[in-house]
Amino acid sequence: MSDPIPAISESGATGSIAKIYADIRSVYRVSAVNLIWRHLATIPGGLPWGVDDDPASLCGWDRGPERRGAAREFASSGIASMADGGS
Repeated sequence: MSDPIPAISESGATGSIAKIYADIRSVYRVSAVNLIWRHLATIPGGLPWGVDDDPASLCGWDRGPERRGAAREFASSGIASMADGGS
């Protein structure tokens, strides 16, 4: 049975994705990267955006006005409409 949610596995991660996965494991002190992060890695620019290029920033969600602007831009990129069944 295949996974219904696309994801980049930890063993399949290379380059910057592998580095971010390692940072997530270190910051959260976990042995595995959660599916949400592995799924974000399938979206071009999604994982770096999700961790704000700094997983430690996940401990404090205030990303400032420039990051909120990026969040609005990302949300309007069509990704959100795909979740609602749009194309």
